[in-house]
Amino acid sequence: MNFRSTYILLGVVVAALFGLGIYVATRSGDKDTSPAVEGYVLKQLRAANITQEKITSVEIERPGQTPEKMAFVRDGRSWQMVVPAKVRTDSNAVDAIVAALLNAKTVKSADVAGSLGTYGLDNSPVKVTLKGGDLSESLSIGNVTIGGNDALAYVATSDKPDRPQAARRSDFMALFKKDATKSGAHASQMVKGVTEFRPLKLIGDGLVDPVNQVRSMSVRAGKDEMALYREPPGNNWKFRVPADYGEVAIEGPDPVAGAKDPTGIGNISQLLNTITNIQPAGREQIVEGVVDLGQYGLDPVKNAPLQIDFTRDDGSGETIFVSGPIKAKEEGKPDKYYARNNADGAVAEVPAEPVQKVLAALGSKNLLRDRTVLRVMPVRVDAIDIITNGETVELRRVGPTWQVYDAEGKPRPARPAAVMELVNRLVARQLAPSFPPPGEPDNKIGFSPVTTEVKVWEGGILREEKKDEKVDPNAKPKLAPQPTARVIFGHKAIGDVYYARRITGAPPAEQKADFFLPMDVYTLVTRTRLDYVDPSMKPLSADAILKLSFTHGKDVFELERADDGKPAPLAAWKINAPERLKGRAADPGKVADLITQLAIMHATRVAADKVTTDVLNRLEVNGDAARMRVTANIKGQGDRVFFFGGDVGTEKRNVYLKPADQELVYEVDRSAFDAFQKADVQDTVVQRIDKTKIKAVKITGWQEVLGTPETLELERKEGKWTLKSGGMYELDPVKVEAFLNELTTPRAEAFVVLKEGPKPEHNLDVAKNALAIEMILETGDPVKMVIAAPNKEGKVFATTSALPGDVFTLVDRFAGIRAKKAAFKKD
Repeated sequence: MNFRSTYILLGVVVAALFGLGIYVATRSGDKDTSPAVEGYVLKQLRAANITQEKITSVEIERPGQTPEKMAFVRDGRSWQMVVPAKVRTDSNAVDAIVAALLNAKTVKSADVAGSLGTYGLDNSPVKVTLKGGDLSESLSIGNVTIGGNDALAYVATSDKPDRPQAARRSDFMALFKKDATKSGAHASQMVKGVTEFRPLKLIGDGLVDPVNQVRSMSVRAGKDEMALYREPPGNNWKFRVPADYGEVAIEGPDPVAGAKDPTGIGNISQLLNTITNIQPAGREQIVEGVVDLGQYGLDPVKNAPLQIDFTRDDGSGETIFVSGPIKAKEEGKPDKYYARNNADGAVAEVPAEPVQKVLAALGSKNLLRDRTVLRVMPVRVDAIDIITNGETVELRRVGPTWQVYDAEGKPRPARPAAVMELVNRLVARQLAPSFPPPGEPDNKIGFSPVTTEVKVWEGGILREEKKDEKVDPNAKPKLAPQPTARVIFGHKAIGDVYYARRITGAPPAEQKADFFLPMDVYTLVTRTRLDYVDPSMKPLSADAILKLSFTHGKDVFELERADDGKPAPLAAWKINAPERLKGRAADPGKVADLITQLAIMHATRVAADKVTTDVLNRLEVNGDAARMRVTANIKGQGDRVFFFGGDVGTEKRNVYLKPADQELVYEVDRSAFDAFQKADVQDTVVQRIDKTKIKAVKITGWQEVLGTPETLELERKEGKWTLKSGGMYELDPVKVEAFLNELTTPRAEAFVVLKEGPKPEHNLDVAKNALAIEMILETGDPVKMVIAAPNKEGKVFATTSALPGDVFTLVDRFAGIRAKKAAFKKD
């Protein structure tokens, strides 16, 4: 082998590979094949990493259109049109074009063959130039086709001006008019004009939260003016004009506790949002190149249009003018309103509604005044002083609970609901229905001297740390000297409202605002200290009561049950007093009802906490002299005594109550008192007999039917009732059972005699047509009953050996038996 030839051949291969490497390395830097720009239309900007935010100007040339050229420059995050004139610009529209062009891609599958003229790129194409830093790149757009997602736009770029390319028409939608993309055409017929780049909003464009982005605003119509501003550091909106109107409402009324929402615009948010809605419905309502503003009612001198000014947080200002109603040229059409921004010359037709609302707000500035009396957070309120009715009510939040203090500083638990009811009412949004006229003398409207006042502290309790001293838990907490706010109340005005004044800050820098407040607010504020004292009473377990006594007229009832663990309605209650009922059974249901009324009894308010003898006597709750006394003996606890007193108020819905083991007198619902006052606890079931234990029944009667009393005897044999004597027929067992049902647990309608026996007028004699019934039991003495025939009033008197000497009335269910001796005969 010739080694020399081999070496030469190897050298040629190495040289070829080296050359190939240089070629590949060189080609990898070509813009056409770089991965960063591959397929994009604007390759130069992409290769230089010029992103959307780095584009600083945009030029759009539209040959044959007016204007032929538009130019935009970036101002921070927004865009400004500078050619053909400096006009307000919809920055989003320009941003959309920049983003679309930077991301536009060529369609490789499109068959692009031929000259520029074939694609409308040689004669007046649309030209868009984007500039970023020192680099700019242009894009010419010619013909645009139809075809849905496959529609194309033919383009040429500044780096290859002689090479036509195809891109998707959808990539240029942001550049085209909205109604110009439905058919194929040349781009010059489709590209947007000046009007399409105007923002629809005439004022407040770009504002997301006008209340917190507008620093001041004013509305003027002729000599009428309203000017508002946002005051740091709290950023509260206030009136500059009229100067004495104070703060501006920032929200609507509380739907529950606030005053009725006024019609129209009632707060700054509604006002600003309504103003920013003064805009054309679409760009077709925009008129460019207006020469005579007077024909649109917008000449500042001739027409004196409505003027609205905004100043933004960045210090920039803007003004719009809005015409009055312009009579429509067509008969029957509504009047029109026009508006323009002072920064450009275009005029726009705007809807009537927001204009009319703003004019109404200007005419009713009073409705924009802040009607919220207290702006405090209820959860942060920890101290309240109320001066009313000649006393001071001091409320303090100690830990999680509220305490109310008397004049000596003695605390009592306060009703949290009562405290929060007051606070929540005072902080209700837009609470005041209106405002008093300015300039009224304080002494004429009840502010001097002050007779009714509420002081409210937020975080007002001072925390004292005394390491070496024991802190008295009942000591009244110390307060910051200056309350968060004071509200003083004056006289009642026309319309069931009261004069009220809010005072914040300390002299001499204190700030005042006057309101009219509803009557219910005044009623809440003028409640007494006792209205805040917690009226909770000690709980009472009904089933733990073993004895119950109560006064009933001149009688004292004493009831007792066995300690057998049964619930009160199932227990066997007996009567120990009064003497005439001693030993009788009490109706467990009725006793349970009394106990339940006692257990569920709750106080509506505290009537007195300084229980002198005079107070106790006046309220009729003084011990044995009380109107009624109820004692419940509770297992393991002893007696709980309740003294019921006089009626409360003229409506007498409540009565006074003094528990013997508490020093407070309460007002309670009279249900428990009435239940005890009307109580009839004797068990009206006069006897309870097990019907299955009756073995024989003897009945004597039928005087009126037979002329002389006769006897019928029934006996039970082997579970079957048979006729022993008094007749010769088969008994109907159903009739016998029904009769016995009336005798085993008869319930008295009323007791007319106790223990003294019947009187002649009760007609309890078989000779007077009464029925004498004797029931023989398997064990024990027979039970004997006498049941009289009804008297003239229809009353049926009866006696039983189970209750010797008692006479009672029954519902007459024995007429059928009295009618015939064979009443039990089987049909």
